[in-house]
Amino acid sequence: MKNTLFLALTLSLFGCKTSYKSIRKAFIGTWHLSSSTINTLDKGMIMYSPDGHMVALLSRNDSLIIGYSGKYKINTKESVVTHFRDFYPLIPFPKGTPVPIFIRDYSFSENGQVLTLKPKETKGQELVWRKVSSR
Repeated sequence: MKNTLFLALTLSLFGCKTSYKSIRKAFIGTWHLSSSTINTLDKGMIMYSPDGHMVALLSRNDSLIIGYSGKYKINTKESVVTHFRDFYPLIPFPKGTPVPIFIRDYSFSENGQVLTLKPKETKGQELVWRKVSSR
């Protein structure tokens, strides 16, 4: 009985670790904005690196609206990715402003080729991203 319980616990922990690794791997790469529920954005690019850094650029009519970079963290239990913004290339934030974070619900579809991000700070907003092929 103890061996069975130990085996079940070990397998469940291994499954969680494998799930995290597969989700993290799914994020890594370059994504182009496919659609947005708000009409202030029409183009965008977001990149997630294997070392836990990301960069996002969003524009409307070829004018940059927002651009930032920083670390990111994935919470697979809650299906949330957090962007810890530490650089604002063209955003009018005073230098003394505390570093804000963006928290997004995430989901993947189309065999991992489409990433949907729903910002927690803006109800009803949804950003749909399509993965750029590495070929």
